[in-house]
Amino acid sequence: MASSRSRIDHKGKQRKVNRLYNILIATVILLIIIVGATIFLGKDDSVAVNTANKTASEKETKNQTANKTDESTSSEQENTDDSSSEEESVTEEDPAASSDDTEGEETDGEDTEGTENGEPSGEIIEHEENNDPNVDKSYSNEAWEPVGTTQEGEHPAATFEKGSADWQEMERAVAYGAGLDPGNMTLWFLGNGGSPNTATGTVSPKDNSVTYRVHIQWVDGQGWKPVKVQELKKNDKQ
Repeated sequence: MASSRSRIDHKGKQRKVNRLYNILIATVILLIIIVGATIFLGKDDSVAVNTANKTASEKETKNQTANKTDESTSSEQENTDDSSSEEESVTEEDPAASSDDTEGEETDGEDTEGTENGEPSGEIIEHEENNDPNVDKSYSNEAWEPVGTTQEGEHPAATFEKGSADWQEMERAVAYGAGLDPGNMTLWFLGNGGSPNTATGTVSPKDNSVTYRVHIQWVDGQGWKPVKVQELKKNDKQ
């Protein structure tokens, strides 16, 4: 009886152990399945996320490319419009510009008409000067005219008083005959020319590059007028 009971107890214990092993094995298998499924699903999610991100990135790149293309097209269109506007503006302004240039040329022509290099353009008449070895060249110009005057009444004789109206007008006539700008001229001498209504002035530009002796004569009611200019070899009044 005891041996039979012992066998029964042993078999019962064996069944319990086998049952426990089966439970453990089932548990391990279930864990393996769960872990495998988790890993597999995780990979699928990662692939899905990466695919979604890649798709979004491609869409964004396409949108940026499309925007750049639109901007480039718009910029080219604006440049074309600007170029067209500039061409139209130039075309519209050209006639006026040409007119202005023509008017300017005509004005310049009027300003220089009758003069050459700041001097009257009339016929130059050269004179021989055998009595003065310091004279390099002597000439007169038929286009010379009186410089005008503010003096009224009779003009009995030249007045060589610096600052007087007569002096200022004589100085202007001397500059006119020499073809110099009074503001860029040095007056070395101004004196009687041999008669009451004649005078002689010696002048040069500020750089003293050349010296002129200018003979002037009074014209009643019109002022002093150059009648002869002598270009000197050296300044004899310096």
